[in-house]
This record gives sequence, C-alpha cells and structure tokens, in this order.
Amino acid sequence: MAYPLSTIAECRRLFVEDGLTPTQIAAVMGGKPSRAAVSGWSNEPDEAGKTWHDLRAAFLGATDFHEMTPRALARKLLEQISTILERGEIDSKAGNTLIQLHRVLQDLSGPAFMVPAMYEVLTDFVLYLRQHGPATLTPEFLELLRGFKDGLRARLDEPGRRVMDKG
Repeated sequence: MAYPLSTIAECRRLFVEDGLTPTQIAAVMGGKPSRAAVSGWSNEPDEAGKTWHDLRAAFLGATDFHEMTPRALARKLLEQISTILERGEIDSKAGNTLIQLHRVLQDLSGPAFMVPAMYEVLTDFVLYLRQHGPATLTPEFLELLRGFKDGLRARLDEPGRRVMDKG
C-alpha cells in the first residue's frame, strides 16, 4: 500500500527523534502503516545513503548544544540537498526528498519555529537563575523578560516576517 509522504515523514520523525521502534510506531499510527512497512522504510537508504538508523544515531549523537541550533541544523539540511544535487540525475524520489528538505529548511528559519525555541531558552535561563542566582531575578528584570517575550509573540503574528528580522 502506498502512503502519503506526510505519513512516512511522521513515522521517520517518531523513529529518528522520538526513538520509537517500528512496532511502537505502527501502534501509534493505528496499524497503518504496519510494523513491517515502517521497518522496511527504516532500513532503506535515502539519497544521501543514510537509513533511519543512521539518522537516529546522528540525532542522538548530537549532544553538543551547538550541533542542535537552527543554524547547525540548516547547514546539515543544505549538505543533504547538495549531496542529492551533486549526483546529477534527479528521479522522482530524489525530487520529493529535495522538496521535503526545502520545506523543513523554510520551517526551521521561520517564526513558527524560532519563537518557541526562544521561549524555551528564556524559560531555561530563568530556571537556571532561580537555582544559581536568585538575587538577579528582580521584578524589573522579570518585567524586561516579559516584554521581550511579548515582542516575540507579536512578531509571530506578523505575516511574512521572520523573528530575527530587525524592524
């Protein structure tokens, strides 16, 4: 049975990022696709020659924070795109992969990704300060952080504007 690319992409995400097994993925997806289908996809190399197992190992091995930044992730996506383009002939599978990589690259640099990432960093920073420097958490400082977060939220609502644009 042929599955939409969105289904395969979700199964890939569950396998690579969430570390689920093909059996667990089939259960999460309600049996469609089957465990056998997910297992087959996980063992099939992509245009860059990587299986889902390779991608999972790389994902889990990226323990340094700088390797998980949007810039580092974008660089890795661009490397994958370059690898596919350097092969010369592009069949429909490679074309679909390029389209998916391009969409991920766009999402990665867009406000819908950047704002939540910045929120998470700010939250972690405040939690760190609570443990290691509670005296720095003055009402004025917390108000500045709230203002910054409100500014980010407002930018998310602006059509066509990237969070990192200066305005």
